[in-house]
Amino acid sequence: MYGKIFSTLFTGSMRGQTNNQLVFIYLIANCTSDGVCDFLPQVIADATGLPLDDVMESIKCLENPDLMSRTTQDEGRRLRLIDPERPWGWQIINHEHYRKEGDLAEYRNTERLRKQAYRAKKKGEDIPDVPCLSGQVPKDYVSVSASVSASEKGDCKEGKINWDWVKDEWNRLAKKNRFPTIARMTQDRKRKYKARTATAEDKKRFWEVLELELPRMSDFAHGETPDGTWVLSFDFVVHSEQNFTKVEERKYLDRKFLQPAKKKVPQGRRLDLMTREQAMSEEEGDA
Repeated sequence: MYGKIFSTLFTGSMRGQTNNQLVFIYLIANCTSDGVCDFLPQVIADATGLPLDDVMESIKCLENPDLMSRTTQDEGRRLRLIDPERPWGWQIINHEHYRKEGDLAEYRNTERLRKQAYRAKKKGEDIPDVPCLSGQVPKDYVSVSASVSASEKGDCKEGKINWDWVKDEWNRLAKKNRFPTIARMTQDRKRKYKARTATAEDKKRFWEVLELELPRMSDFAHGETPDGTWVLSFDFVVHSEQNFTKVEERKYLDRKFLQPAKKKVPQGRRLDLMTREQAMSEEEGDA
């Protein structure tokens, strides 16, 4: 277990409160992914070396309102009991907020390193390693390229492709846009997916195209064909570069997303219209 500790813990309203800081750090480092600390205070005392009375005093302080806190949620409280019927087991109130802050900082750092690697590659220099993202990119940080950001972190597991994530991400888009889902990533699918996403830029392009284009597919792509035997699917998209390019170039775009072409007015007709407009203008001037 681990937790993200911010420097503001030592510069805010808890500065100088050593016991409170130590207890809170232990709770952050040992809570669940939802910020739940479901263990006895004796566990905290044993792990930190603090007397049990000091631990209970610190917890009481963390449960109380703090009007000097940077976060105003729940009057600045940091802990609340999971179950009011028992005196132990707590929820870290701002856990979700600070987890997102930490993920956002990690995302920005990874983006910075990725851009450095891209520039180094263009110059023919040694390419630095770019770490995988361990957390979730906040949804409100990315708009159009939400799936792209997800692909940069999700399709990465200890330096290898996370096939469960690839399957789940396709199924998410497929369910959202009424396309067939997949039950598992077969060896053939893995091989073809690797071919379509050989580089980081290819992977970014792949998921960005799917995110943008699948919602705008025509009835034909949804299986409304004369014989009803074909529908756009994961297997079709990854089968070849040609198939993916068809999706990217909007070969199956619904006509309602096409901008109507402007009708061309013949040159003679255009001059005739101009003459009539000028005549009407002159008549209005005479009147």
